[in-house]
Amino acid sequence: MSRKPKAVDPTIRAAQLRSELAALEGDAKKRHDAQLKQELGSVRAEIKDKQKKYGVLERRVFEAQAKLNNVESAMMHTLDASGRLHSIRPEIADFLPNDESVKSWKAECVALDKRMEELRSEKRAVGNVQLLRVEAVTLNDQINHLLWREQNILNELRRALAQRPVGGSFAPV
Repeated sequence: MSRKPKAVDPTIRAAQLRSELAALEGDAKKRHDAQLKQELGSVRAEIKDKQKKYGVLERRVFEAQAKLNNVESAMMHTLDASGRLHSIRPEIADFLPNDESVKSWKAECVALDKRMEELRSEKRAVGNVQLLRVEAVTLNDQINHLLWREQNILNELRRALAQRPVGGSFAPV
């Protein structure tokens, strides 16, 4: 006994297929939306992380620049003092190197030279402030790119939300 398949009305079958297709499309949209929301969450977390790093880097740049300014200012004062000290060199320095005034003058010169070397070491220890600035600018660019990506995801989610049927008795079948 072989059974013959029942003849199905083509309009009913078409409606069933449309319904199945709509369900599949709905599932695909839900998966896509879930994926977008997950991506949005990870982008937001990355933005927050990079903004925190940027804040730390910004403070480092500010502190390094302030330290560099202070060291350079101290170097200028030391050079100025050294120049003034050399301009008041005792005339007897070449003839009486053991005289108290010559010894005192030489000791001041040595102290200023030593101070200048200390300041040069401090300046080297500060490092390259320009490199810190470049790093900050690069990080800021990355943050801006992430903000742009976040906005694109939000726009795509809004578009998807606007395209959804509202349902009810006027919803398409």
